[in-house]
Amino acid sequence: MLPAVTNLRVLSQSSTETTFGWDTVTDADKYAVTLDGAAYATVPQSATPSVAVTAPAGNHDLGVAPVANPTPPATLAFSVSGGGGGGGGGTGFLTDVVIIMEENLKASSIIGSSEAPYLNSLLPHGALAEPLNNCHPSQPNYIAVIGGSNYGCNADSPQPWPQVPSTAKSIVDLLEAANIPWFALMESLGTSLYAIKHDPFVQYPLIRNNPARMAKHIAYTDAFWSTWQGGYVFLSPNLTDDGHTAPSGTNKIKNLDNFLARVVPLIMASKPFTRAGSKAAINVSTDESEGSGGNGCVYPGYAPPFMSFWIGPGVKAGYRSTAVYQGHYSELATIEAGLGLPNLGQLDAKAPVMRDLFP
Repeated sequence: MLPAVTNLRVLSQSSTETTFGWDTVTDADKYAVTLDGAAYATVPQSATPSVAVTAPAGNHDLGVAPVANPTPPATLAFSVSGGGGGGGGGTGFLTDVVIIMEENLKASSIIGSSEAPYLNSLLPHGALAEPLNNCHPSQPNYIAVIGGSNYGCNADSPQPWPQVPSTAKSIVDLLEAANIPWFALMESLGTSLYAIKHDPFVQYPLIRNNPARMAKHIAYTDAFWSTWQGGYVFLSPNLTDDGHTAPSGTNKIKNLDNFLARVVPLIMASKPFTRAGSKAAINVSTDESEGSGGNGCVYPGYAPPFMSFWIGPGVKAGYRSTAVYQGHYSELATIEAGLGLPNLGQLDAKAPVMRDLFP
């Protein structure tokens, strides 16, 4: 029996082709190559065996083994840009996106804070922007972050905002049109620690009245990342973990930071973030700055700016932007452009993309 292939790796990658190489297996005549479990090519033996693979945008698995070798093939997960998590979008600069929405902190309250040692330890490895506020209080910000408009919302409500039109589209419509998988993860869903005002997806009738879509609106557990295959994920922590409310004897920023210290490593270790060629990104954002009350919902936005921090293999490291960005409209525009999606024709079409945060 011949030994298994070793050192399977990406040699080069362009927008149309990924070339893989591996170490020669002594006495092998040729190698069987599979793409996503299906036969792709047979490669003759050489001193430096390699194969060039053309695959559609999205996430894939390559397998290589000596022909007629009963040993399982060596495998390598890789991504092709231009529509993350399964492909379908236009040419983008991200493969997968995870949004973690925290609460009520201006950038200067958390950047450099001794109460947030974990988040601050990530700064040399990611990119930071400080967008202006566009809305107060919370609920209109959450409506805007997936739909590009607050639809007249200017207050928090224990119910979905009734003025969101029955035909209002959101990023979910764009993702599904591009065949990009998505999930809405709500920590502590169904308990008193879950808040409808912090859940953008139920605000939209086209989502909450669609059982197939609501099947992707689920209670968050840390186990999610072990089986996640990629695409778009929005994670809303509970009222403690998002820094909104601190139980007696705790600190809001510490609670937020502890949540990130638990969850971010799990995301970074997930398949979409570790596969070859990944351009995945986590966006850790706050919904608004504390002290922004009384300004309402306006465009352009107003100071003090909040935090929008990005980290992952698709993000510049140790970068801090000085550009002026328009709150969650710029975040939405960035995700749309990053995944190769069109815009929704709302304020996301007007807001500048945070392109300088990415290579």
